[in-house]
Amino acid sequence: MKERFSDKDVSAVARRELNFTNQEENESLAEFAQRIQTITGDGFAHADTTTRNLIATEAFLKGCRV
Repeated sequence: MKERFSDKDVSAVARRELNFTNQEENESLAEFAQRIQTITGDGFAHADTTTRNLIATEAFLKGCRV
């Protein structure tokens, strides 16, 4: 993905993906959190840890079924 898009595009794609990522019916909270962290880590690798954690937390809370 990084070869096809600039860092800015990768972040935009990741942000879009996070906006539509929801916890699956049989997915545990830990599995969902890991999926969110993977998307965030790949899409925002250039960002500092605090920023990545904030983005991941927002996406987790938005997509959580509980």
